[in-house]
Amino acid sequence: MKYNQLGKTGINVSELCLGLLPLGPLQKNITAEECVKIIRRAMSGGVNFFDTAEMYHTQKYLGEALCADRSRAVIATKSTAFTYDDMARSVERSLQELNTDYIDIYHLHAARPGPEIFTDRSEALRCLHHYKRQGVIRAVGLATHNRLAVEAAAARDDVDIIFALINKRGFGLVDGTVEEMTRAIAAAAAAGKGVYAMKALGGGNLISEYNEAITFVRGLPGVSSVAIGSVSEQEIQDNIRLFSGQEVFPPVPKNKRIFIFSPICKGCSACAIACHNDAITVIDCKAQVDPARCLLCGYCGSACPVFAIRIS
Repeated sequence: MKYNQLGKTGINVSELCLGLLPLGPLQKNITAEECVKIIRRAMSGGVNFFDTAEMYHTQKYLGEALCADRSRAVIATKSTAFTYDDMARSVERSLQELNTDYIDIYHLHAARPGPEIFTDRSEALRCLHHYKRQGVIRAVGLATHNRLAVEAAAARDDVDIIFALINKRGFGLVDGTVEEMTRAIAAAAAAGKGVYAMKALGGGNLISEYNEAITFVRGLPGVSSVAIGSVSEQEIQDNIRLFSGQEVFPPVPKNKRIFIFSPICKGCSACAIACHNDAITVIDCKAQVDPARCLLCGYCGSACPVFAIRIS
């Protein structure tokens, strides 16, 4: 396993980061026991970097898994809080659920907003820096899908790390193309920011291009680590092998399903129109999938304007 430093932070992370969103109740919702097993399997394979969030409801699983190995792990988490007080509550909740007295990286969790995020959430950002001065947070970051937000963060002294969405097809990108986000990431790294990447597999929509999709993101200038969600010990083992330079055969999707993240689904019907097998309908302004008809082709994911469709 290769390890890289995130910008100027002095934080060294494994090139493979385990993303915890798919494990939790928002997606696969596997048992706490299985979550802990997957996290510990990742650590035994050389992974020291774990990405979670308050809204994922997986912080407590990570806290349990790392109870005896906290000093070996780098934890990134995030909150959607806008105000100083709400962010303070988020940080305190994270500390409790993660069973730790410090957090390595704490992000503003802001997938779609552009540069206005730094005005709209200025008080939340101020709170994070209060905790950083106290030594409770080691680095302050931004988690974003928006190319313009990456560019804005790169120019700011109060952002240490950027967690940016990038994949070879541009699934989920906001306000930019793959080429533009690639340039923004490289420029941010050149400015001294630590950059790691999310959604290399496009929320599962690129699973049939597993090797190529992950290799593409690993090779981008400025990317120090790639966060990939795994929902089984086999999946984390495959990812560890790939990042360790071993041959990995593209996984055959088994027990996979289309998952629609209803809080952000707009009910626009773009996915239903794109579906070639009439597996998606819109009911009460939310898209719903008939798993018996779904072919996991991924056309719906590429059509969704808000990246509400994942494969898990």
